[in-house]
Amino acid sequence: MVDFLIDNYMRNLKSVRNLSQASTKAYSADLTSFQSWLKNESGHNPASLRLVDISFTDIRGFIAWLGNRGLDPKSVNRHLSSLKGYFTWLVQLGYLDLSPMDGVRSLRVSRHLPTFLFEDDVEKLIASIQLQAQGLRDRALLELMYSTGCRVSEVTAIKTIRLELDRSRILVRGKGRKERFVFLGEKSRQALQDYLLWREQIMRQHDRQHDYLFVNFIGGALSVRGVQFILNQLQKKAGMSRRISPHGLRHSFATHLMDRGLDLRVVQELLGHSSLSTTQVYTHMGLSRLKSIYSQAHPHGMRRSSTARVPSHRLQGEPHEDS
Repeated sequence: MVDFLIDNYMRNLKSVRNLSQASTKAYSADLTSFQSWLKNESGHNPASLRLVDISFTDIRGFIAWLGNRGLDPKSVNRHLSSLKGYFTWLVQLGYLDLSPMDGVRSLRVSRHLPTFLFEDDVEKLIASIQLQAQGLRDRALLELMYSTGCRVSEVTAIKTIRLELDRSRILVRGKGRKERFVFLGEKSRQALQDYLLWREQIMRQHDRQHDYLFVNFIGGALSVRGVQFILNQLQKKAGMSRRISPHGLRHSFATHLMDRGLDLRVVQELLGHSSLSTTQVYTHMGLSRLKSIYSQAHPHGMRRSSTARVPSHRLQGEPHEDS
């Protein structure tokens, strides 16, 4: 682990792979953590340690050390992913013949179901917003997030030049700086039209000049934390017992599309997922659709549709021993 190589790798992540600053920072932290473990915990002599001395055994020792520190499997796997990328890059450049990550498997992570709102809950939440002053922004914000399924970081990064209200779409930049179009429903399009008038007034009032679509009450660009605060306050005012984070609106968007029968690959494109496996977590959500298909397709379906039950553990998108 040579400092200048890590620095070069970080520059590679930014310039070649187009990773965001947050992702690059996470990679750097993971590699620094491994470097610290090598120097202080691995038993190697730091003064004579070479890249070729790092072995599969060291990686296993690092995994155990992370676990003893209380990191959950998902966090440990993120460290392993960072190391795998780094050592693969070293092999490609000829600094190593083989990666010590060869043969290292990720830890098994229990699959948690995404938290989402039912359609009625979303309608209740949006309907509770008072349509005056900042309420115009809050309605436009929630309508856009629910209509497009954008990540909260994507929403706060949207600039007005990317907004095409006449075509009911927005060009957003997602992970890895990949761009995609997301589409606006009529409610979100109208909410944005109303909000833009308030935005223009606030920008003039506070003498602000920037292109970010969503602004705070003094005209500055709305932050991710600001969106979280707004959503929390709106849910409190609406008296909602079921609470979600901004990402929960993204889950709600995907879940409701799946429940209405939209193809999984279309949902993948709308969400901006690079891998279909990431989108498959939503396949278990369409319970009502599965019951509908069952009642139509099964010979006894029409007779038993009111009582038919689909075991929940079959809806994980994973093969069962009886399948």
